[in-house]
Amino acid sequence: MSKKCILIVILIALLLVFLITVSGCDFLGFGVRVSTGIGKLFFDSTDPLVYGEVYVDSIHIGYLKPFDRISTFVALDFDHEVWIRSSYGAEYRWKFRAPFTASQIIPLTLDAIIRP
Repeated sequence: MSKKCILIVILIALLLVFLITVSGCDFLGFGVRVSTGIGKLFFDSTDPLVYGEVYVDSIHIGYLKPFDRISTFVALDFDHEVWIRSSYGAEYRWKFRAPFTASQIIPLTLDAIIRP
């Protein structure tokens, strides 16, 4: 391969990495992506019974419905704690630290069961 082809391949790879990073959880379907102080919580679950209220430092922020799992919160300058309670009584809790960066992704999976 010529140097020109190698350079084009490298540029395309860098462009793809940049696009995936910028798209954040909008591309991946889970996690937290914060931009200019406002963020969205994306909860990705295959369990249709999972729903719950989202708390950030004990402040009620939003409600997660079984088919609409998006909630909005303000990214403040202290640690955050997100709670989700499922319809069968399990609680899921995630802790993460502020301040956020624009591309920070916090995966929210069902592996973090607090109380069955």
